[in-house]
Amino acid sequence: MKHLLLSSLCLLAALVSVAGTATGVRIEKNITEPGTLDREVGAETGATGLVVTGVINVLDLDFISSAMRSLDNLDLSGARIEPWEGTRHLTPRSTFAADELPPLSLAGCTARTIALPTTLAVIGEGALAGAAMESLEIPGTVTHIGDGAFAGAPNLRQLTVPATVATAGMGVCRGCPALTVINYEARAVPDYAFAECASLREVNFGRAITSVGKSAFQGDASLSKVNFIAGAMSLTSIGDNAFHGTSITRIDLGKHSGLTSIGSWAFADCHALQSVVLPANVTTIGDAAFFNASELSDYSGANLPKIGDAMFKGALQLDIHDIAGNSAEEIGRYAFYGMRSLGSVHLPDRLSHIGDHAFDGCRSLSSMNAPAIACVPTLGEDVWGNLDKRAIFLGVPADKIEAFSSTPVWREFRIGKAGDTNLSAEMAIDDGMPCVTASFDGSVLTVESSAEMDMLMIYDLAGLMLYQSRPDSNRATVETSAWDNRIFIIRIITNDGHEAAVKTAR
Repeated sequence: MKHLLLSSLCLLAALVSVAGTATGVRIEKNITEPGTLDREVGAETGATGLVVTGVINVLDLDFISSAMRSLDNLDLSGARIEPWEGTRHLTPRSTFAADELPPLSLAGCTARTIALPTTLAVIGEGALAGAAMESLEIPGTVTHIGDGAFAGAPNLRQLTVPATVATAGMGVCRGCPALTVINYEARAVPDYAFAECASLREVNFGRAITSVGKSAFQGDASLSKVNFIAGAMSLTSIGDNAFHGTSITRIDLGKHSGLTSIGSWAFADCHALQSVVLPANVTTIGDAAFFNASELSDYSGANLPKIGDAMFKGALQLDIHDIAGNSAEEIGRYAFYGMRSLGSVHLPDRLSHIGDHAFDGCRSLSSMNAPAIACVPTLGEDVWGNLDKRAIFLGVPADKIEAFSSTPVWREFRIGKAGDTNLSAEMAIDDGMPCVTASFDGSVLTVESSAEMDMLMIYDLAGLMLYQSRPDSNRATVETSAWDNRIFIIRIITNDGHEAAVKTAR
């Protein structure tokens, strides 16, 4: 691929406009002996329109792109490309098949409209790289498109890849700055296929789509619409960085039951992404798949054996109870880092390890429920950052309470039996610590403690302090009608310096 791009640049740099005596005219040439177009055109190289019929070969195509630098319209629909063998300076290949548009043959062509031969079967590597066409119709006879075939085409605005295309090469349309709409009817989208297309806004996939390759749309900052046909069963994988840095707002793959794999960083830095729906069949989601998806608020996923490193790091709006189902054995490093809206989490039954900083910055986290967890998970470094673990309820099976309570770090939580959803229930931090209850009568909140309170503090779920007072009593009432919040965290400090907290709902 690097050789191809280098060759393309060298070719484009070497092309020199050739003025002829027929500037501004449209000419038609019927070629009966392949390789003789240069003789037929003669002094008319300055023509702005060219229609070629008959039989041609690679030499004729090279002549068009290198010598006819005033072309605005090129029509090859009535021509047939013949096989050719010989020395050609543009590529190391010496043999070219019939019905093949050879590598780099029309690279840098100046024509803004190009009609390809209707019998074409193969479009070679870089065949139209840097060409000036504004749109292109790929004939329904084409079965293969080579690496970088249309890469760097400056004016190409719309492209349809027909279902007949069985294979396509890397970077087929990479770096086309004017491309806005793609209709992709073929099967696999190759790696880097449409990367760095700054104006791309919409992609429509056909029913036959099987995979989206690595970095296929990476860096397409204007891409906001990606349309998959609902219920298409052929899609199996989305590659690493496939939609990294795009502006898509919603991805619904819930009915694509064949989808099993989503690559690392696939939807990372998609700052406009709000909703993700995945099928239950997905078994692999790579690290940082939704990294910095800062607006993601709706996620429906699958049972995974592992939640990858930084999978949801920076998903500031996401608050989802059950992200991993019951299959995950590991939560990766920084998996939920900075998810400030995350209020409660279901811990999978098979969970055995939680990685470094996995819940660091989840300042709304108030409960973790593990109703059937089989063991006490091992922990990485600083899993919860500076969160106040005494304000977080950990629900585990009754026969696991003692094990969690005797394990360092875990015992810092308010541990109880899983399934206790009474938000106003008395919850002591530890034996001998004060109990606190909270209840509402309309908008009036009543807080009671088993010991006299020196300090009473009320927070919202984001950790913002709403109220603070010194009751110097074991009972206090607070009018809450001025606050829009429905759920509150109540924290007290008693006169003897002990602390307790409870979560309550209005």
